[in-house]
Amino acid sequence: MKNGETILELQTRFTHIVNHLLGLEKTFEDDEINIKILHCLTRTWELKITSIKESKDLASMSLEALFRKLLAYENELIQKSHAEETKKKRKEIALKVSSLKEDCKESSSDDEDAENLSLMVKKFGKFLKTSKDKKFSKPSKKIENNNNNTFTCFKCGKQGHIKSECPIYLRKQLAEKKRKKDRK
Repeated sequence: MKNGETILELQTRFTHIVNHLLGLEKTFEDDEINIKILHCLTRTWELKITSIKESKDLASMSLEALFRKLLAYENELIQKSHAEETKKKRKEIALKVSSLKEDCKESSSDDEDAENLSLMVKKFGKFLKTSKDKKFSKPSKKIENNNNNTFTCFKCGKQGHIKSECPIYLRKQLAEKKRKKDRK
């Protein structure tokens, strides 16, 4: 098995080689083929190889069944690696914690607390600005005025309605429909 090669790629290469050997009248037992497959896998497959060998039905297992088991294990490995990648990509925020000693003056600790609080507020503000999840960001300033007088028609230029409601536009559409019906 080559580095980065999938089980399906290995299966097509292996069956191609075995078919050529069968064409040269070389015969193989099922357990012999299965053992050859298991020996050619990389170290990442070591756990699965051990479990298949210990199942003791290697001699009766068909080549297709072996590749199905390996393909299922490969899918599990891919899902685990995707889960780990998303866990690494997740951004975590840690806050600085300091312990106060009894011999510290209260005024200096108040100054530190104020400084820490302002730093936290500043960083939280930056987080809100860069946050991909927009539910934390400031609401956008939308102009929502349901007053019909703010709309201007692009057809006639008058206020109070839009083009799809314009009486001039609607009359022209009806006239065009009548002309089309008359032509037919």
